[in-house]
Amino acid sequence: DGASIVRACDVLAAKVDGELRAQLLEEAAALLMDATDDDAAVEERLRAALAIDPARPIAYSRLHDLLADRNDDAALLELVLSRIEVIDDPEALTPLFYEEARLRRALGQRDEALAALESLFLLETDHVGGLALLVELHVQREAWADAVAALRQLAGADVPPQQKRIARLGAADFLERKLGDAEGALAELRVLVDLDLANRPIRERIATLTKR
Repeated sequence: DGASIVRACDVLAAKVDGELRAQLLEEAAALLMDATDDDAAVEERLRAALAIDPARPIAYSRLHDLLADRNDDAALLELVLSRIEVIDDPEALTPLFYEEARLRRALGQRDEALAALESLFLLETDHVGGLALLVELHVQREAWADAVAALRQLAGADVPPQQKRIARLGAADFLERKLGDAEGALAELRVLVDLDLANRPIRERIATLTKR
């Protein structure tokens, strides 16, 4: 049965080293994860496998799922950071930097979240999720000009028309109400007209701003 296989894997793992030991630990963890609720035993084996080879994808993904299920953001961040250290493929690093930024935001680490986004944008300039998170962080900091810049970049990214409109409207709101820049707000709204994304309320707002 499954318990016997786990015991056999553990016994063999204790007698070997390297790749084979890591494979046996992963196999035991997989069986435990699928058949029991013993998360501590699963985590112990997965961490042991990663200690042998930090780049192992299966051990990483299973431990990631385990930590995510229990909403342990601090442990998840530690895991993601350890993964970033051993990965050099840009396609694999992109989601890792994004996740680092989200986890740091959740943990209240705004400056570190912004630094993670800088790393992300070096790999993917118009990462939509990253830009949305950047807007959120700037709003939290009340850095309105930076929020406007991020919204403009988001509006220029490959996003659906509705999202472009929301981003431009957000930029116009911050320009008018937070920065006192009616001309800047008007310019954002006129872009929506040019893109055929302006509804009646937007056109009425343009008319109001134009009269100022």
